[in-house]
Amino acid sequence: MSTESKKVWVVGHKNPDTDSICAAISYAYLKNQLGERQYVPKRAGAVSEETRYVLDYFKVEDPELITDVGAQLKDISIRKTAGISSQISLKKAWETMKKLDVVTLPVTNRLGKLEGVIVTKDIATSYMDVYDNRVLSKARTQYKNIAETLDGNIIAGNEHAYFIRGKVVVGASDLGFLSEYIEADDMVILGPQKEVQIRDAMGNILKQLPLDLNKTEDAFSKDLLLLLLKQYELFLDSFQFACKNYKGSTKDADIAKVMGFESKDEYNEIMFLREITHTVNAFNDMADVIRLYSKKPEAAEQRLANLLSEVMYEDSESV
Repeated sequence: MSTESKKVWVVGHKNPDTDSICAAISYAYLKNQLGERQYVPKRAGAVSEETRYVLDYFKVEDPELITDVGAQLKDISIRKTAGISSQISLKKAWETMKKLDVVTLPVTNRLGKLEGVIVTKDIATSYMDVYDNRVLSKARTQYKNIAETLDGNIIAGNEHAYFIRGKVVVGASDLGFLSEYIEADDMVILGPQKEVQIRDAMGNILKQLPLDLNKTEDAFSKDLLLLLLKQYELFLDSFQFACKNYKGSTKDADIAKVMGFESKDEYNEIMFLREITHTVNAFNDMADVIRLYSKKPEAAEQRLANLLSEVMYEDSESV
């Protein structure tokens, strides 16, 4: 039943007096004359003798008595939601909920018969207190669902098979150490190798501290490392912006033409280089400082301190 065809009850207070019942009748009449929807006067109690006299005098029928105004199923907009398979991942179920803007999904079998329901609380609870690295095998999870949840790819194995034995091993550190922990039937999850290599490289640097240098040499080397990291941090911001806006971009062709560039490709190249030039210059400055240190260490230390203070000042300005 559409919203427009539903009747609207106009009801006064409980144990109604004449004002309450007459007001319901009058207001329903007014709304019906406006033609918006169909309004029906109702009463929430017995008609008193006074009210009876008024209704009889104006030849108006008694409004129908109602004893319950609670919402019924027929008053609620019921939305039909297609069933989902019990084999899909929790991530897929959550994405379906967001797409359909619902908090409950029916779980059905191949014949469309209802097997149960899943609600948002089920998904939230499933992610809490999961520290057992064998929980996925105990749940007989399909490899395809695991890869889908992690936005990953299956390197070896059948994606349609089920993880039924073994534990989960995460290769987040040096892969050379994994052989000590991997056993038969284990599932190994590997992160991006570049990130692992960067993490290992930083770890190797930290392992060398404190350095076998005198006090001034130690301070110089650490200041140089700090400057390198800060400059790389600035480079990342510029590099991301340049890639997003100028690498193979097809926009701003009109601007390129107005500025006198022969093509938008030339414009993109110049603008891309402009964004990262400060990093190139910074690395050249650091190379000059290192060369200067062998001849004039105090001048090199002062130059390095100036460069570092400039970066720190830019960083504090951006906060």
